[in-house]
Amino acid sequence: MRSVILVLALAGTALAQDDKTLAKQRDDKLAESWVKAGGWLSDYSKALSEARKANKPILAYFTCTTQPMPYCQKIEAGVFSDSKFPEFSKGYVLYVNITSGLKKDKNQDLLGKKGGKNQFPYMVWLDTEGNVLCGTESWEFQDAQRAIPGLDDVGKRAQWFLDVKKKASSGGNPEKIDLVFAQVQMDQIKIDEAQKKLAGLGDLTADQKTVLEGLKVRDEIKATVEQFRKKATGFEDLSAAGKKWNEIRKAGRPAPPWVPELEFYWRCILLSARKEKDAESFEAALKALKARFGDSAGGSLYFHVGQETWKQFFDGCTQELERMKAPK
Repeated sequence: MRSVILVLALAGTALAQDDKTLAKQRDDKLAESWVKAGGWLSDYSKALSEARKANKPILAYFTCTTQPMPYCQKIEAGVFSDSKFPEFSKGYVLYVNITSGLKKDKNQDLLGKKGGKNQFPYMVWLDTEGNVLCGTESWEFQDAQRAIPGLDDVGKRAQWFLDVKKKASSGGNPEKIDLVFAQVQMDQIKIDEAQKKLAGLGDLTADQKTVLEGLKVRDEIKATVEQFRKKATGFEDLSAAGKKWNEIRKAGRPAPPWVPELEFYWRCILLSARKEKDAESFEAALKALKARFGDSAGGSLYFHVGQETWKQFFDGCTQELERMKAPK
């Protein structure tokens, strides 16, 4: 997914302005209505404290006030100012970091520490210690109707990881095994390292072995999925991948347990099944996608025009399945 990014020569810009002007620009930004309405915190220490207290992930938003930021302003006036955003924000800790150009301001170097490179806007999910959990998948660049459910889906993934981690801290081997699986799914460790950790945690149950096998499948298809996510990919390439992955499924191996690999795995199988007129595989893929995304109010960044929500997507696929099953 391509993000619109503005790269600035920050040092030169800041030197051209005096501290009084820089401070006013920062304060004007913090006084904007979306900051209060969304419950955004500008104190990083306080954000960490709130996150630890409630065991909630932090949605960190980085912006800059040394010169106009049109893409930041668009998000702030759109997604962050939407009437549904305050309800979303109740589930998380929201932190806004402003690159003000003022040396005395705290955490002016935090952007770089969290993976940003003088890019604005920049958003990322952090854990209760401030470690990066995952990105936002650029949902903030969508219209508010799609962006808020999309951000919430990613936020729920971050919350799930924190919950697993908390249980593992006071639990036994089963909880520690769950944490190892979660670390792989969040790309904190690779599958080889995970297997080494698991070796010291006792025998796996049948269900745990299935999860591990699903993670191995994820590892096998991950490079292809990353390629698909970074550039426009034609139907034939997606369908060919789906055909290969459907062979994995028919061989009895489990699907990847988490998005985005899970989504691409089943949607590519859908495309392949449609091309091959394979109703059984099409129905299996549709059922799996409904199980994962059926309750989502949002959509996917990879939908075509006219498929704005998962409900619309599922309605279209259900009609397609009925046509495939209809007597000739």
